[in-house]
Amino acid sequence: MPPASAVRTAGELISAADGLIQKGDFKGAIDLLVPFAAPQQDTSALVLMKLAEALMRAEKPGDAIPFLDRAYRKDPANAECAFLFGRALLDASLFDRSLPLLNQALKADPDSYKVHWALADYHIFCDRADLAIPHYESAIANIENPVQKAALTLYLGVAHKIINQGDLALKCFDSVVEPETIRLSAVIQSFSLKKQAPDGPAALRLTEIVKTTRNPYHRNDALLALAKCHAAENNFDKAFSLCKEARSQFPIVNHKASALAQSATAKRRIFTKKLYDDTAALTSTDEHIILIAGMPRSGTTLLEQVLGAHSEAAGFGESTRFLRLAGAFQHHVSALPDPHAAILASAGRGELRQRAETNLQFLRSISDKPWSRAVEKTPMNYEAMGHVHLIHPRARFIVCRRHPADSFISSYENPLSAFHDYAYDQVTYAERFLDKEELVKYWKQVFPRQIIEVDYEKLVQSPEAEVRRILDFAGLPWEDGTMKFFERTTTVRTFSTQQVRSSFYSTSVGRWKNYEKHLKPLFDKLQSAGFVYETAG
Repeated sequence: MPPASAVRTAGELISAADGLIQKGDFKGAIDLLVPFAAPQQDTSALVLMKLAEALMRAEKPGDAIPFLDRAYRKDPANAECAFLFGRALLDASLFDRSLPLLNQALKADPDSYKVHWALADYHIFCDRADLAIPHYESAIANIENPVQKAALTLYLGVAHKIINQGDLALKCFDSVVEPETIRLSAVIQSFSLKKQAPDGPAALRLTEIVKTTRNPYHRNDALLALAKCHAAENNFDKAFSLCKEARSQFPIVNHKASALAQSATAKRRIFTKKLYDDTAALTSTDEHIILIAGMPRSGTTLLEQVLGAHSEAAGFGESTRFLRLAGAFQHHVSALPDPHAAILASAGRGELRQRAETNLQFLRSISDKPWSRAVEKTPMNYEAMGHVHLIHPRARFIVCRRHPADSFISSYENPLSAFHDYAYDQVTYAERFLDKEELVKYWKQVFPRQIIEVDYEKLVQSPEAEVRRILDFAGLPWEDGTMKFFERTTTVRTFSTQQVRSSFYSTSVGRWKNYEKHLKPLFDKLQSAGFVYETAG
């Protein structure tokens, strides 16, 4: 393999980099290619694509995007470039930009397992598992690598599971025999689809996984599955012990109380009533957006399904779009000496209106029906409310509330991602919960008419009265179908998959009392802050 100094042609450079990539030396390939890909150089599209491939293999899709953008501009007819560009945008959660590129790649190569896999992932990310299934099936039919085939079969089973096709999901999970790592994931996935006894064969298999696996994520998921099994038998002490064992495996790295306080201060500095007054005539007048916010496991999925059942509304699940854009916006303007002046100047140039139209275009691009209300339910949307109100002043915000001990227990017993690692500990959970309460209180002071709060307890105990109140706030007429949301076969990608397949029920209200003796740290933290949970009204 020639050293970088000896490489002269694009072909030699690509060959040298490809050799490094095949050996797993992604950093070496990146270091080799970067000097030849400076913006001022007329670099070959193929070299830019190879550099982007190395970055993506190194799990840096965001870094790959500028190089793929340049490559695609040089050779827009290149189907492989379109695929790589679309895949990188997808991995960076830029869904609306990725779809046209992936469709272009599919048109050029209808049997490409890579393109079908990417399109399946796209539809999963957009909460359309029903559309993901045929792409997973096509990818499985066209792939030869047995490990990748097993992974795709697992993902196909998950897609069936989240649209409530349990029998098909089990068929997929049961067909995964090897490799063992993927087989373990399949066993854990299938466990939740059938009622299991704590001493039954499936539970014993999970117990064996806990004892023998070296994969902490498999161990975590197996422990949490066993915990639910014991809770179903009213053995709550054992269930809590298993949850605690699962959660203690991982350090809490994505939650810092000081960072929350700093972010909240920045929001109060940026998103002021004066800013909204000054930009009101310079931004969108649409009334389409409804954002549902709240802590995870507080009823956000239930409410999105209810509203999504309305003929004039469409549910978009957890696209995370608004939360991501708000975070990037705050990061940018926080560093400016005068955020107010900078935002007002950009509004004068039409940038806020353009951002609003881009949001609506994205939602239209992933919807399969016309709508007058677009409902998005990422739980942490309360962090994004100030930014969304700036761009869509007539957007409506529905904040779900639930007793913090109930929402904690439900978060603690479900395998939430590391993004929610505050839920792995009672004190850090209480800190995040209190931060949410204070932030929502601030938004209610600044734009109160655009916000309502919905208590989970009242929603499940008096559903029709609450749904009527919510529809009135949303500007939607009453429809009986909203009370039959559970009859729809839509995607539910959260841990509420099974719960929202039945009507309103109140059996989960007050579940925390089964674990009360274990929850002293949570209650001590809440009480020290003077917090008392009271339902509204």
